[in-house]
Amino acid sequence: MYRVRTASALGGIDGPRNYWKRTIMKELRTMPAACAALIAAISLMATASAQDAETFTIRIGTAYPGIESMPVYVARQNGYFREEHLSVDLTYLATGDKIAFALLGGSVDIARYTPDWFIRAVEKGGSKLMLVLGSGNSLIFSLLVPNAVKGYADLKGGRIGVSAIAAADTSVIIKMFAAHGLVKGSYSLIQAGSSPERAAALRAGSLAATLITPPHDQRIIDEGGFKRLDRSTDVIPRYAWGSEAVREEWASANAPKLVAYIRAWIKGFRFLHDPGNKEAVIQLLAREAKIDEHYARGMYDLYYGPDAVPVEKDGKPDLVGYQVMLNDMVDRGMIGAPAPSPEKFVDWTYWEKAKSALN
Repeated sequence: MYRVRTASALGGIDGPRNYWKRTIMKELRTMPAACAALIAAISLMATASAQDAETFTIRIGTAYPGIESMPVYVARQNGYFREEHLSVDLTYLATGDKIAFALLGGSVDIARYTPDWFIRAVEKGGSKLMLVLGSGNSLIFSLLVPNAVKGYADLKGGRIGVSAIAAADTSVIIKMFAAHGLVKGSYSLIQAGSSPERAAALRAGSLAATLITPPHDQRIIDEGGFKRLDRSTDVIPRYAWGSEAVREEWASANAPKLVAYIRAWIKGFRFLHDPGNKEAVIQLLAREAKIDEHYARGMYDLYYGPDAVPVEKDGKPDLVGYQVMLNDMVDRGMIGAPAPSPEKFVDWTYWEKAKSALN
């Protein structure tokens, strides 16, 4: 219902004019206070918004750029870290000891490498480290030999190149050879250094065989003169080869950041394993690992294709693969017998929180 004010009610003929004049002047006098209140409100909203969108930085130590870091590359490219208000700094360190020392010293927040380094630190040094993501459970090597080699029997008495006598690839060689009837001692293990050094020794004819990781294995085959006799996954299908470790005190103090990181990581993992994203994944791998598309395509098939070795979903630590690795560490004398249970080193809490938020 509307009320209509008459001229007399407003003060006669000149009343309306005086009424509106008084009203406008009153409003003008109150405007500074109103504007100040409005500006203050806007400022508070902006401050709250800035706080809500504050970006946190997580420092990650990892090995050379490669397929093991693909969930991180995807999360960065697709904006998954940005959605979680995270900024990720990747620091590339050449060896496992340097990555482990960086984590222990606090110069990185999360360390990505083979879990044996972190487990050894816990077992021998009493370090409070824990594994929060199982980023890989496939130890993929190609056993490369000259084209003239017909089978394992031809390698009897041969010089077999390994990175180091106590390294994981040595254990893998021993298991692969044993599965084909060649016991330890029926061939010679030669410490030959890194993959490029072993490849050079193979080309020079000083080695009868060696293990090489992709895509370097395919490059050597393409150059001619050598072939793939076998793959490690044909003998050892599950072996914990990738992990992400944190210091317990850092995780406890930064739980929301760690859970947010794992959420973004899981999104990246799911993107990688969606067949519809194949071409995008190949292009990303080629760019980040700095390899030709031809080799990136082959690695995609090996790690993500329909015939790839099955992995635990969403980065869940593979307890079977961890136990195989722990047994292997005992065999290599890296830790004492009996082999401990994987649960001693894995903390599921953060992974479970991240995954439950995405289901």
